[in-house]
Amino acid sequence: MVCLSVVLAIVVSHTALNLVSRVASSRGRARAVWLAGGTVAMGLGMWSVHFIAVLALQLPIQLKYDVPATIVALWLAIITSGIALALVSREQLNTVRLVLGAFVFSAGICAMSYSGIAAIRVAPEIVHDGMLLASAFGISFASSLVALSVAFKARSNTGGGMLALLVGALVLGFAISAVQYLELAAAQFDVNAHSLPGTTLENGW
Repeated sequence: MVCLSVVLAIVVSHTALNLVSRVASSRGRARAVWLAGGTVAMGLGMWSVHFIAVLALQLPIQLKYDVPATIVALWLAIITSGIALALVSREQLNTVRLVLGAFVFSAGICAMSYSGIAAIRVAPEIVHDGMLLASAFGISFASSLVALSVAFKARSNTGGGMLALLVGALVLGFAISAVQYLELAAAQFDVNAHSLPGTTLENGW
């Protein structure tokens, strides 16, 4: 499950970074369609990576979830992905847009993951390690800066451009994975924790 989540994160990152270049080279309705497609693909992908990571978690209790909270986590991922892609998919990418895009994207990943963990129905409530949460954001922000910058420069379909895009996807994919597992590590379950009524998610799904 852990390996699957990492592979999915890399695939999602490659798809999103590739779509950034398509959005930048499009106009009018085509640009809106590419941007919408990239937004949904990235948002759903990050959300899926998070829940696969959670399903990989081994605990002595069965985890149950608050469905509305999981939907909020999904929308956080989609909305922030859309804002970040819109910021970095211009014809010219200046430092301000790059930093803002990386910041929004990182904040979206962290907020989505935090909200997804908060959706776990357990008592006593989960306590979070602030240092690990801060580390997750720092890693995500730095990696997003590198990946988005590389992807912007790799707009050609040449071998060098494709290789740069792959490197960017690997960096961003591992960053997304790192955020999920750092935030899971930051989530401290009480030794006497027990599940509250909620929806069960099976690994098979």
